[in-house]
Amino acid sequence: MIVGNGATNWKYDASASYVDTFWGFSIIPKKLYEDLKSNNCTEFFRDIWPTPNKEVCEPLMDQMYTLIENLYIYDLLRKPPAGHLSSPEDRMGVAIVDGEEKIYKKGYTMSEYTPWLKNHPLFGQ
Repeated sequence: MIVGNGATNWKYDASASYVDTFWGFSIIPKKLYEDLKSNNCTEFFRDIWPTPNKEVCEPLMDQMYTLIENLYIYDLLRKPPAGHLSSPEDRMGVAIVDGEEKIYKKGYTMSEYTPWLKNHPLFGQ
């Protein structure tokens, strides 16, 4: 099995493709889709480019994100897998090591996995 991230171009992939993807899966209503498209509403990963028409688009994008907040965006056809890390509490695990209970974090956030990325010139920080 190969595991990877399909994002190859931030201008077209990831959050820039959400509006069309969610419309294609019938997740957002037609009116919201039309409003998002007619106002050129696109958000880019970590705001590497500004959101066009931010005053108009931000509330529309918020409506869209409310509709998808309980979906597993990595596979829109399925429920989140068991053990999906959806909250900080879900990230904590317990193991017994040499008879002693140890608490640990499961998985990594993007900032934990790639802490150097915050200083990357594309992200303006």
